[in-house]
Amino acid sequence: LSVRPNIIEAGRGMGLTQNQLLWRVKIPIALPVI
Repeated sequence: LSVRPNIIEAGRGMGLTQNQLLWRVKIPIALPVI
């Protein structure tokens, strides 16, 4: 499963670190698949 790059870019634009991106963006998006 891959998160769309524009979503990652938006998170980075808001100042999220890689760790924050993982827990606040990537995992919540992946939960329905898991």
